[in-house]
Amino acid sequence: MRGHEDRGDRGDGAERRFRHPAGDDDLERGKQDADALPPSAAVPGTGGSGPEIATPGLGWDGISKGESFCGCLPPDGAIAAGPNNLVVVVNTALKVFTKTGTLLAGPINLASFLARGSSLTIATDPFADYDPVANRFMLGALFRDLSYNSAVNIAVSGSGDPTATWYVYSFPVAGANNLLDFPHATNGPGAIYLAGNVFASGLLFTGARVYAYDKSAMYAGAVASFTYWDVGLNAAGNPGDTLSPAHGVTGAPAMYFISADNFYCSKCSTISVFKWSDPFGLSSFTLQGGVSVTPYGQPPNAPELGGGTVVTNDARNLETYWSNGTLYGAHAIGFNPGSGTVASAQWYQIGTLDTAPALVQEGIVASNGQHRYFPTIAVDGSGDAFLAYSYSSSSDYVGIRYTARLANDPLGTMTQPETVMKAGEANANGSRWGDYGIAVSDGSGTIWNFLEYAKAGSLWGTWVGSVSLMSPAPDFTIGATPASRTVVAGAGTTYSVAITGLDGYSNAVTLSVTSVLPAGVSASFGPNPVAPGGSSTLTVSTTGTTSAGSYPITIKGADPSGSPSHTTSVTLVVAVPDFTIDVTPTAETRNQGAAASYTVTIGALNRFTGTVGLSVSGEPLDSISTVSFSPPSVSGSGTSTLSLTTFTSGTYSLVITGTSGALGHSKTVTLTVPTPNFTLTASPTFQSVSRGARQPANYTITVTPTGGFSGAVSFSVSGVPGGGTTAVFVLNPATGRTTLTVTPTLRTPRGTYGLTIRGTNGALSHTASVTLRVTR
Repeated sequence: MRGHEDRGDRGDGAERRFRHPAGDDDLERGKQDADALPPSAAVPGTGGSGPEIATPGLGWDGISKGESFCGCLPPDGAIAAGPNNLVVVVNTALKVFTKTGTLLAGPINLASFLARGSSLTIATDPFADYDPVANRFMLGALFRDLSYNSAVNIAVSGSGDPTATWYVYSFPVAGANNLLDFPHATNGPGAIYLAGNVFASGLLFTGARVYAYDKSAMYAGAVASFTYWDVGLNAAGNPGDTLSPAHGVTGAPAMYFISADNFYCSKCSTISVFKWSDPFGLSSFTLQGGVSVTPYGQPPNAPELGGGTVVTNDARNLETYWSNGTLYGAHAIGFNPGSGTVASAQWYQIGTLDTAPALVQEGIVASNGQHRYFPTIAVDGSGDAFLAYSYSSSSDYVGIRYTARLANDPLGTMTQPETVMKAGEANANGSRWGDYGIAVSDGSGTIWNFLEYAKAGSLWGTWVGSVSLMSPAPDFTIGATPASRTVVAGAGTTYSVAITGLDGYSNAVTLSVTSVLPAGVSASFGPNPVAPGGSSTLTVSTTGTTSAGSYPITIKGADPSGSPSHTTSVTLVVAVPDFTIDVTPTAETRNQGAAASYTVTIGALNRFTGTVGLSVSGEPLDSISTVSFSPPSVSGSGTSTLSLTTFTSGTYSLVITGTSGALGHSKTVTLTVPTPNFTLTASPTFQSVSRGARQPANYTITVTPTGGFSGAVSFSVSGVPGGGTTAVFVLNPATGRTTLTVTPTLRTPRGTYGLTIRGTNGALSHTASVTLRVTR
């Protein structure tokens, strides 16, 4: 067998060596030859135009480069999906999540977790799987030293809880200095099966090898045995390499493997099927045969946004899935869809596994200018197939896309629209990519996918994504309106309950109330049952003894068989009759002796019919001469007028209360009675006269009352100049207006004089100022 020239392995460094079985030169020639592939007349299986059935589920970041403990390139991601939890692994870390993305454990150093104290300390190529029959998780990795002595370390959970006990085993790889490169493992009948490529001293490819490990003993924490076969030629007559053990083998007594022809592959077309029966009994490992698919070349390295290329490795099969006696597989290839060769995802389904394998269908997902590589494939319990892959182009960072097909879709097509599961965020800087991801079905109709993407700030990240492919079963929804009703004890009310069919559901739905109703409350439906698209009236009755409160009512709708069934809820509020009180205006201002009035409005709540007596309190009520309500009480609802007459100045806070039996409500209003007062003004404020002039200076003095002031004001003036000048008020006292006449004589000194006019009424006194100029 031909070996390949090793270009150097960085030992325990960050970048992990990719080993092509036929050597680096052969892989490079294959990629160059693929660049010259002629355009294909048709692109089989591209599809993506059918109605969308694939339902995207939850997704979140898995493990990033910074969390990997080694900063390894590439991450080599794998995932195991149990009923409740997910285990994800990369070089060299692991995490445990719930299926809603809650992190339960990690990141944990995978190399430390799997270490068994040997001299083999370099961990690489991790794998993981879940055994649905035994409810156990399995994970592992290849361990080696610098001389390429290697072992496979495998851990199995002690239960279905991946955060609890694990049993860790180390199984040596037979032969000194033998590196078992690219190991992939899965649970199968009676064993954990693993396949890898053996490189002597890490340099010379000597053939593929498959191992079986006694999982029954491992699950018991006991000493476990193992056995292996060295694989010979494939169905194309070339050395078989990179066998992929099938996930999901539950209905067959043997394990099946797929291997895509990958030697000297300028234009290959053979997919080989291998079978291993009874590994710990009459062990039999056979090449069952091969099938021919659309010819393919090695995948060209892929461009990415921002420049550089992503290394796409070779055309080896990357994942295999068993479904109903057939195998699905996928790999990256070089393919020309019309405008040049691009890395593309080729998938296939192979049947008649136990006799002469036959191709059931195949397809290639390819388009001009777009590169797709490192595909994952999984099949759910209904036979629906899921295909995901890394993608990039000169206008796309490296991200993740997926497509899918349902079991009854036309053969050879991925009918579901190609969808971005996670867009790339940054340039990957031409780094090593892959080398693989994994997609698995969790047995409940959900596919979980784990692949690398270009993560901003981290060079690479991994993405946990989920998709449901199962065609939805006929079902219905139930709804009720209104959400809440309020009644008084003894009264009744109704709700409308609507049934809507989904996905062809046609059975009549039987309605019932499942919540415990309070004493005195009864419920009935009419009609019942209800056909999809119809509605029923829920009538709820109460008695006079029903206690006041808020009561949830749960309405259940059920198929005649009991499943499906759904519920909805409404609220019944049983209320006590009551009243409201409101008063307008909320504030009044009245002068002494004037009348003030407020309108008191009584509102009825919950069929209130009682009589509300009205009263007023506050301080000081003895300063208000008269207080009366008209009418003094209100029955049910209505208005009353509160009238007041005041004689003492002040601000009063009045509390108006309505009372009916034990019920009482109040409103507070304000009454302001200002103190009587006045203001004084003079006009004009300046006059100029000559001594001895016949025309005196006249000022009009105005009294403006406030707060109901009505008295007479007495006036005086000061500041009048001497020399016989006279200052006389025409009216004094006065109640509104008077005139001040100032007459200078020939003896009055020339000058400017400020006159102060004072008005007085009892204790009240105010002034106004004017100016007099005497000239000549």
